[in-house]
Amino acid sequence: MIIRSVVLACFIGLIVGCSSSSVKPEPQTVSLNNDTLIKLGITAASPAPQYPFEEFYKTSQISGFEFKSDKSGVYFLKKDAKVENVFEYNFANRKIKQITFFPETVSSFLVDPKGKYLIIQKDIGGSELYDLYRFDLKTKKVKRLTDGKNEERNFACDLTKDGRKLYFAQSREKRNYSDIMSYDLVSDKIETVLKANKEQLYCSTLNKKNNLLGFTKFIDNNEVHLGLLDLDTGKYKYILNEKGIKSSDGVFADNTDNIYFLSTKGSDLFRLWVYNTKSELVELAKTDISNSIEGVGIYGSGSVSVVRYRGELAPKVKVYSGVLEAELKLPIAPENIKNAMFDKEDPKLGIIIAQNGAAPKQYYVLNHDKLDLLYNSNQSSIKDEHFSKSSSLFVNSFDGLKVPAHYFIPNGTSSTNKKPVVFWIHGGPEDNVDPEFSSVIQYILNQGFIVVAPNVRGSTGFGKAYQFKDNGDWGGGHIKDIVAVAEFTRGLDFVDSQNIFVLGGSFGGFSVMSLITQYPKVFKAAVDIFGPVEFASFVNSWPPQVQPYWITELGFDPRLDKAKNEKVSPLYHVQNISIPLQVHQGANDIRVPKAQSDLLVSEIKKAGKDVDYFVYDSEGHGFTKFENSKLCFTRITDFFRKQSNKQ
Repeated sequence: MIIRSVVLACFIGLIVGCSSSSVKPEPQTVSLNNDTLIKLGITAASPAPQYPFEEFYKTSQISGFEFKSDKSGVYFLKKDAKVENVFEYNFANRKIKQITFFPETVSSFLVDPKGKYLIIQKDIGGSELYDLYRFDLKTKKVKRLTDGKNEERNFACDLTKDGRKLYFAQSREKRNYSDIMSYDLVSDKIETVLKANKEQLYCSTLNKKNNLLGFTKFIDNNEVHLGLLDLDTGKYKYILNEKGIKSSDGVFADNTDNIYFLSTKGSDLFRLWVYNTKSELVELAKTDISNSIEGVGIYGSGSVSVVRYRGELAPKVKVYSGVLEAELKLPIAPENIKNAMFDKEDPKLGIIIAQNGAAPKQYYVLNHDKLDLLYNSNQSSIKDEHFSKSSSLFVNSFDGLKVPAHYFIPNGTSSTNKKPVVFWIHGGPEDNVDPEFSSVIQYILNQGFIVVAPNVRGSTGFGKAYQFKDNGDWGGGHIKDIVAVAEFTRGLDFVDSQNIFVLGGSFGGFSVMSLITQYPKVFKAAVDIFGPVEFASFVNSWPPQVQPYWITELGFDPRLDKAKNEKVSPLYHVQNISIPLQVHQGANDIRVPKAQSDLLVSEIKKAGKDVDYFVYDSEGHGFTKFENSKLCFTRITDFFRKQSNKQ
């Protein structure tokens, strides 16, 4: 099991990775001459031929690994020709086969400890209104376990060791509250084991005895309480429920009475804590990692652990024997390991995720000291050397703040072969972009564009102080950060300074609209992907329990302060738009409703301006289907290329 810092209410953009760190290194100095690429760590490479979007789709990563109960193989999530489904890798014959064939993407799954079925979590049309299903591995029959009626959400948590009882979280009153439930898979009886009192509760994992269930209570994005529910007595207690402290789901170390979790208690960053269920003592766990920890997995009944933590500008991974004891030596170079996980009981059975250079990730099975390639995520015709590298640095903003930025640079770029630039603005706002492999970013690079991904103030990954800098200042400092990075980028000698574009999704879409209404001459064209543009109606569209979070982020209630709402909401400033614009929206989006984009496009047309508007009927807040992903990003690159050719 893995624990990680959780952002329950953040509305996610195109790249996901919520975290926190206090690392504040000095910015890298880049001289503006023909050696700039070398100073960025990008060596000369021959230009790559252009490949269609389909080939980059074939470089998609796999995830969600769960070992079979008899240890004969491993299940995982992988994209088929259309969406993400469950696949199986057999250790004996080393073959992969597809297990489920749902037309809608599978978001997660659990494996019956007895090996009879899978618990599938999926939605319809990308709506994020998840329901749970039992998939019989022998008969392939599917039984629906929950029915959210297109209003409520169900999240699978854990199964008892006998495979009889499923624990899950279920929202009610149109997502406003969330209870913890149990489902008896023999009698089909559903019970509420912990009822919310006007709050949102989420469960995590069971201990080895199946009598304790971890859970969290969401207060806001900066405060999450961690508790334990005694399933024998029905009583619960909070391990940590301090004001302003955010704690993650806990993980039991099954050979002890300990539960490990991440928390911001007493720090600007996430640290590893341990709670002893016998003594009820909470204390910091011993670790050699001083930076913010993003995720911890404890496997093999506590015999092996994996830690993902913040480096200077990108995440790093360490694998240990025991719980953060001696670092393990694995048959893959440490700098190439991107993540790892192991079986719950067998510490000698694991999955190692590796990456060499800019090539897509590779997945290995480590089976009792024997290493086999499970899956090379480059299933395309693209040669590994045709993928583009990245480099990261800090750029001084308008007020001297150091803004982390990642530069993804196409092969063949030079001062004599300058390239146009696409700024990639992440969502969140409490989110970040890491310089890791992305099929979509690599597609944009292959189409001839440099991609710049800044982590502006408000981003996670650089400490709580940095994360909170945008609170009460939406449309302010973080927009100026993007402008500062754009002006720095414009001066680089390998950049086509006349062709700098911007795209962003969710909060990134709001940032795009703020940019082009406040600073209409910085970018040549822009793309908004499901960005909120009118905050009174946006806040009102969320469940009442979550609305206070947005009010805290904005610094005011936009439903009550009309003047401030009109100042911050880009909708009221569309008359300032002077560059070409595309808008993309999922019809089933419950985070940023389609009404936001409808309003924006309507007001732009009323102002006598042109806008291209694309609605994807079977999508929500993001793209889960191949055809829609292809449509969206080919439309975007064609749009930017057309604008590049205009003088």
